Amino acid sequence: MNIKTLAIAALFAFSATAAKASPVVSNIVLPAGNSASKSADLSVTHTTKGAFTDTFYFTGLDGFALVNGTLLTMGKVKNDIDFTSATLNGLNFTFELTAYNGLADYFEDGTLASSLLTGPFTLIVNGVAGADWTGTGAVAATYSANFNFQAQPQPATVPEPASLALLGLAAAAALFATRRRVR
Repeated sequence: MNIKTLAIAALFAFSATAAKASPVVSNIVLPAGNSASKSADLSVTHTTKGAFTDTFYFTGLDGFALVNGTLLTMGKVKNDIDFTSATLNGLNFTFELTAYNGLADYFEDGTLASSLLTGPFTLIVNGVAGADWTGTGAVAATYSANFNFQAQPQPATVPEPASLALLGLAAAAALFATRRRVR
């Protein structure tokens, strides 16, 4: 391997590691108590420019819940976060960009419409911190989130089709037997 090839390989290796922001992994305990309604707020600041995947585990509520939530970021260049996706238990957020002072994506707002989900609840946020920052040093790219969880009763169980078929067969056999005795 010659020096030029080695230098190019080193440059690619450095750029691949430099373009990754540190991931956040956090456990969020929902408030205890008998209330069926629980909420959680969070705020994350990325200080390294690049792509990130943050994961949050919500605990303290098992079973079914009606859940809604929002993700919000605002900022420019060094403080900018560009969301690429976000999911709660696999359900996608819908993102809307709002321009301000000539910046097309100054405000980014992600919304999760009220949905019936079952715990445990896992939020995964993907994005890029400081994407347009060309300077050196740390960025200060922040987003915040708010979630509401409304506990729901366990849905009634529905019999399996095979059970219903067996019940129907038993009823038909009983009907056949009584008709035969009557004659």
